[in-house]
Amino acid sequence: MIKSVTVVLWAQDLTRAVGFWGSAFGLPLTYQDSSWAALAAPGMTIGLHAGHDGSTVTSGLSLEVDDLDASVAAVAGAGGTVVEPPSRRPGEPLILASVRDPEGNVFQLTRHD
Repeated sequence: MIKSVTVVLWAQDLTRAVGFWGSAFGLPLTYQDSSWAALAAPGMTIGLHAGHDGSTVTSGLSLEVDDLDASVAAVAGAGGTVVEPPSRRPGEPLILASVRDPEGNVFQLTRHD
């Protein structure tokens, strides 16, 4: 049986990464040492592992949010980058944005209509 789910993202600057995820999404830090940090997200943990070179990495992480425009603005306000602004998926009840955290991790923000 699966007990929990942790998505691991790489970080060049662990302190900056923790600050980004806390600021952009309000995720509480549950653990941190010199090479690892864990933040509580609904139904999972986002783990940040130090040692990355900062290059762009497509993470595969997709977060469904209530307010897509506000979440995209929060990412930018916390030091992230908007890779692709929100756009509707043809034939699907989905609006999708692609964003990058300051560590180079690209992830999706979605809202279902």
